[in-house]
Amino acid sequence: MKGYAEFSARPLQRTEVAGAFLPLIITLGPTISVDGTAFGSFLAGLYERPVQTAFVGEQLGVQLNLTPLGAYRLFGGVVADVAGAVVEPPGVAELGERLAAAPSWPQRYELVQQWLSRRLADAPSPDPAVAWAWDRLATSAGRTPVGALAAEIGWSRRHFAARFRAHTGLPPKPVARLLRFERAASLVASGRPLASVADAAGYADQAHLSREFVRLAGCPPGRYQVTFVQDQLGVAV
Repeated sequence: MKGYAEFSARPLQRTEVAGAFLPLIITLGPTISVDGTAFGSFLAGLYERPVQTAFVGEQLGVQLNLTPLGAYRLFGGVVADVAGAVVEPPGVAELGERLAAAPSWPQRYELVQQWLSRRLADAPSPDPAVAWAWDRLATSAGRTPVGALAAEIGWSRRHFAARFRAHTGLPPKPVARLLRFERAASLVASGRPLASVADAAGYADQAHLSREFVRLAGCPPGRYQVTFVQDQLGVAV
């Protein structure tokens, strides 16, 4: 969980890269444009491409970067339909109004924690097999073969893909791609040589790495940089 506040007198546009998390934005008032549409509080699903955000004036809010299964617990079946899209979950805008009325950031964080506790108390539990598969994929940064996961669970690949998508919004193979990219992006940001990044993250070669960056970050790895605090939160439920 992270509160943020910034101001720009001129329209400010940013490229938000793809990732294996679902950002939950709880705004304290100002809207932000996502691919040309203005939103207040919102949940963004898993994207397989970069997204353009823009605002002018003040930006003030709280962001939680949810794991797919964390988002499933908070919002249930909404997650299956939000891949590549942005939605305004019921109750989140009202929470933003309460945060705006709170006099300090510690009190705002406490309100969010209370809201999360209430939601999670009655939250649906994910399928244990899907939760196990997600953990394997996340722990290996997307390098565990999807076919091996399905075989170990004892499901067909088609059934595995359908069950996984119902919990995350995407089948396991695209999610593995996002996890692999996240690992590569962190290594690129650390200054590691690109050939070494490609090998460590499981890409065939540096050219493969570059193609994935263009697809998921909108730029080649040599031009990649994290520019916005909201891109760096990494908080999961």
